[in-house]
Amino acid sequence: ARSILNKLTIEKFDSLYEQLVTIGIQSLSHIKCLMKEVFEKATVQHHFIPMYADLCVRLECDARIMPAMASDGRPDCFKICLLNRCQEAFESLLESGSAGCDGCDNEQAKILRKQRALGNVKFVGQLLIRGMLSSRLLLHCAQGLLCARGQCAEALESLAALLTVAAPAFDTPDWSQHTQLNAIFRELADLTKDKSVVTRERFLLRDVLEARAAGWPARTCAAKPSSPMRLEEGRGAA
Repeated sequence: ARSILNKLTIEKFDSLYEQLVTIGIQSLSHIKCLMKEVFEKATVQHHFIPMYADLCVRLECDARIMPAMASDGRPDCFKICLLNRCQEAFESLLESGSAGCDGCDNEQAKILRKQRALGNVKFVGQLLIRGMLSSRLLLHCAQGLLCARGQCAEALESLAALLTVAAPAFDTPDWSQHTQLNAIFRELADLTKDKSVVTRERFLLRDVLEARAAGWPARTCAAKPSSPMRLEEGRGAA
C-alpha cells in the first residue's frame, strides 16, 4: 500500500485507487495499516489532504474491501479504525507538545512537529465535513487544544486550522452542539485580547473570528466537498 500511496496524486487518483483496493486488503489489520499510512501521508502533504479524505470516503463504501471490514463483525469498523487513528494522532500531538523545547533539539525538528500537527487537524477537519467522523469530535478536539495551549506550542495554531476547515460546515443554529461551539468561539475572542498569547496566534484566531463574522466565505466548499481537485488546484490549497 505504501508504494501506491507514494505515487498517489490527484491526476492519478482513479487508476491508483484501483490498484490500492485490489492489492489484497483482506483483514482488519490490513485496514489499520492502510489508515496509518494514509495519516502519515496527510500530515506531511497538506496540499493533498482533501484527496486523502476522499480516498477514505471511497474505501469505506467499496464492496471489494467490505469482507475485510466484516471480519470484525461490525459494519462500521472502517469508521471505528479511522476514529481510533484520529485519536492516536491527536494524543500524539498533545504529548509531543507537552515535551516543549526539551523534545526538539533543533529548528528543523520544531518545523516537522508543527507540520505534522497542522496536517493532523486539517485531515481530521476534512474527514469531519465528509461525515466520516462524528461531528462531536470537532468539539472534543477544539476543547482539548484550548486546554493544552499552556503545554503544547502548536495548540492554538492547530485550533485555528481545525476551525477554519471544519467549523463552516457545522456553524448553524440547527446543529445540536451549536451552543458548545459558540462557547468555543467566545473563548477564542477572549484569547485575541490576551497579551500573554503570542501575537501571531492572536492574529490567527482573529482571522477565524472575522471569517465567521463574514458568514464563512468558504462555507460552500466546506459543506460540499467535491471530488479530488486537479493537481494545480491542490497545490494552491496548501
